[in-house]
Amino acid sequence: MTGAATENTTAQNNAHTEPTPAGLQIENALALWTQNQKDQAANALRQIDWSQPMHFSPDSYAFTLTEKELASLDPMTRSNLVNDIMTVNGHFRALARHLVSLGQTALAQGDAEKAQTYLQTVCHFGQVITGDADTVVTVRMVGFAVTQQGLRELITFYNTQTNNQEQLQWAQQELQKVQTESQNFKESILKE
Repeated sequence: MTGAATENTTAQNNAHTEPTPAGLQIENALALWTQNQKDQAANALRQIDWSQPMHFSPDSYAFTLTEKELASLDPMTRSNLVNDIMTVNGHFRALARHLVSLGQTALAQGDAEKAQTYLQTVCHFGQVITGDADTVVTVRMVGFAVTQQGLRELITFYNTQTNNQEQLQWAQQELQKVQTESQNFKESILKE
């Protein structure tokens, strides 16, 4: 699950003013979600080529704003942006839960391949949300949570549906890595 999407940094995104097609697809999926077009939003995410670079529109603050930039804003602007970002964080979590639900439905209908793509999408989506060390703290924490959710679901899937030990072991190792990274990030915040 590595690739260009996970190599994006907030600073690189800020330096790159043109959003990429993959970034625009994520923005479109979030717009569909806010319009209560839940399945369309999930399917839009499922269609993304996650190996492509992810750069977002400048006003996609959850993806483009750094923690330092947020802290430097005047109190009123910062408060408004924090409220907006918290709303988007809620959308991130809800969309991830919906993807898991769609994966479980596909599995119940006997479509293991489709189920797997939904669960993999949760992981990729979480990795993009996580961003890098410059990403707004609350966004980064949601990204870690979404990634872990997707990996846990994939572990269950690989263990119960495919019995593919290689994929299972990979997902377990990735989960451990993300948990460690998340814990280290939390500890670094507490030290500041």
